[in-house]
Amino acid sequence: MGMDSGLMGDHGPPDPSAVARPDERDVEAVRARAYREAASAKRRVYAISHDGRRYMVKQSAPGRTLPRALGGAFLVRILAGHWPRLAPLRLGEAEQLHYEASRLRGLADDGQQVPRVVLVSDDHLVMEDVGPPLTQVMRSLTPAGQADLIFRVAADLADFHRRGHWHGGAQLRNHTRLHDRLYRIDFEEPLDQTLTLGSRQAMDLMLLVHSVTAVKAFVGRHRHALCCELIDQYLANSPPAGSLEVLRQSQRIKRRLKKSLGWARRWTGKDLERIWLTTEAVEAVMPRLAADRHDSAF
Repeated sequence: MGMDSGLMGDHGPPDPSAVARPDERDVEAVRARAYREAASAKRRVYAISHDGRRYMVKQSAPGRTLPRALGGAFLVRILAGHWPRLAPLRLGEAEQLHYEASRLRGLADDGQQVPRVVLVSDDHLVMEDVGPPLTQVMRSLTPAGQADLIFRVAADLADFHRRGHWHGGAQLRNHTRLHDRLYRIDFEEPLDQTLTLGSRQAMDLMLLVHSVTAVKAFVGRHRHALCCELIDQYLANSPPAGSLEVLRQSQRIKRRLKKSLGWARRWTGKDLERIWLTTEAVEAVMPRLAADRHDSAF
């Protein structure tokens, strides 16, 4: 689930690196504010302010139902080439909040651009506001500006993977921008409990490409070209070999699936059509992937 709440203003909060951390008294005041505003919040994720600072609050929520978990498992199978266990996909409530807080703290300790955790309880996770999601930022950009930002995200994802990390929700809506820095948000998917690191990283790339197929400024061959260039930008920034191997393997699965279900394409909904578009973009750069594999053997 994303944090595209629409509540993070374009003006942005102060630069987190330049702001002192709230002391214990401030943390308690933020906690009280989060609980006070929870009842009137219209979304699971909402913004609060205290002492001139903005924070994002994520409330606990039930995990996926069994049918939704099965749907998520099918998506993982298509995009990453593996069947995941269902239990991690059904994580919810307090366990999910504490899991996400742990991941955010670990990434922050490693110097990655993620929101700092202010507090976590069984009911709320409160984080620094790290700016508006890119889906909001892109509304004010020209198509060329949107493409440049997308390519920057792709290059940044390759660097993130090369450092041994993975996102689990790498869609555009789960990236933000603050003072021209890119941040990642939404780390509540415990895919490390069901997929290898290479599979998680390949899943990140596929989710990013899949999200780009929904960018309205690009249609037809222009959208296809945008997705292909995104993948090329990722490849050009030396991602780990493990993610590329999974990408090759999963592409064979998607090719077989596409062949067996191709007859139904005209009757499928937008979500499955976007999966086809994602698959076609990867297929278009498969010669590059094959060349990378050949080069790495020497």
